[in-house]
Amino acid sequence: WVARADARGRFALEGLALGSYRVEVAEAGYESLRRIGVPAPTAALTLTVRALAALEGVVRTAHGDGARGATVLLAGSGVWPPRTIPVLDDGRFLIEALPSGVYELRASRDDDVAEPVAPLVLEPGDHRDVTLSLGAGASLVATVIDAETQRPLANARVVVAEDAISVAPRALVSDAGG
Repeated sequence: WVARADARGRFALEGLALGSYRVEVAEAGYESLRRIGVPAPTAALTLTVRALAALEGVVRTAHGDGARGATVLLAGSGVWPPRTIPVLDDGRFLIEALPSGVYELRASRDDDVAEPVAPLVLEPGDHRDVTLSLGAGASLVATVIDAETQRPLANARVVVAEDAISVAPRALVSDAGG
């Protein structure tokens, strides 16, 4: 059954059999809500939904210009897997329809990276403006060696993540030289 709430948020569904129901609420600009085990009849049910949040910002180069060609990575409690968002030509980005929660925001372009913005706590209905500034990224160069043969090991899966909890680890596979 489907019902639309009126201007005061009220709705009624009549003619239901006695029992237990799942009730779902969906409205543009709000987090979805699902309540299970709702008994019928019920006369005083209140369903509270929370407004979605948004992040808006710009990625800047080391010289302060908009970082054309950069990407923004968003990960957190309301988004999984992480989202990758390309920026516009002027370095601006907009991420809408985010549930409230705790997030991490990163940016990169080629070998340049921005310091992560974390924890980024979004409350219902928040609209945050964030600036990420790119700088030279660091490199980690290594060789994977077979302990027995002392030869480079090709096709080894390598995962690199910060020592702290990392929401965006990087993975690669070693080449023929290990």
